[in-house]
Amino acid sequence: MELAAQQYWRAVTDYWRDRHPEIDWRVRLSKAKFDVFNDYDRIFPDHTGKVPFTDDDHWRPDLVVVSGGGYSLEAKYLTAAKSNCIPTLGFIDTWYGYRHRFTFDGNFIMPDRLLTIDERMIGEATQEGLPADIMTPVGQPAWETIGKLPPSRTKSVLFLDAPVTRDYGQRLGYTETDVWNTVQSARRKQPALFETLLVAPHPAGKDWPDTADITIMFYKPERLREIDTVIGMFSAPMVHAFLAGRRVISLQPNATDIDMCPLSRHGYIQRATSAEDLHARMSDPPPSPKTLSKTMANSARKVTNFLKKLHFHD
Repeated sequence: MELAAQQYWRAVTDYWRDRHPEIDWRVRLSKAKFDVFNDYDRIFPDHTGKVPFTDDDHWRPDLVVVSGGGYSLEAKYLTAAKSNCIPTLGFIDTWYGYRHRFTFDGNFIMPDRLLTIDERMIGEATQEGLPADIMTPVGQPAWETIGKLPPSRTKSVLFLDAPVTRDYGQRLGYTETDVWNTVQSARRKQPALFETLLVAPHPAGKDWPDTADITIMFYKPERLREIDTVIGMFSAPMVHAFLAGRRVISLQPNATDIDMCPLSRHGYIQRATSAEDLHARMSDPPPSPKTLSKTMANSARKVTNFLKKLHFHD
């Protein structure tokens, strides 16, 4: 599971620990562990070629849950569960890349049921060919735990890198290099808006050397306390920053008509398309996260009620 997917399910299992200790759960992870989960007795790496749910397994689940990452590990467990007549459930942690999430080496494999954030996600996902009748909106458990931070007292700017070229080539009208060059241009023209410029590299991206004018940082949500403005393209930490009350801007220079950033596409934040546009957006007050926060309330409870309704864990 990717970081955002692990944070999603960690919020659910935290809820179970406090209110539903009778639910017996396990997590199988690939190499990308991220140290998200608290209860490490239930976290098991899966680096082997072993087929799941064979006779020598000491634990057989009543439900198999997969994150939508398009990883071979997910395909392995989906296929094994279906072969063993074990119900399967998927979940999507943010609003994009729907079909890609369940495409494995060219093969499209869907779970029996799919949890979405909202009805809007169902509409977007069906446009990419996902079946509407298996989808249920439950919110996003990791987001309901995000509290609003006190206003920032700095003009520190955080740039979130992302592997746009790797995933989309030139289809969006820009790459991460174009976006970074636009940030640098904006800073040269209005240095007062960039008291400090920090860069959070993407784990799958290039190496960023420290230089005299930027600081490289490993992104953690706690670091948002020292940040005033977050600039990115369409990465998951942008949603966290928005819900925490920070000014968040999606920078998409020379963008095509495809807006990959759900926050700007859904009207929660502003999108900038040039250095001058970025200056204007940086002078705006932070947008209010109240509407989205209200939508996310009780997400972990909704997930749990959905499972109980289907009797997957009985």
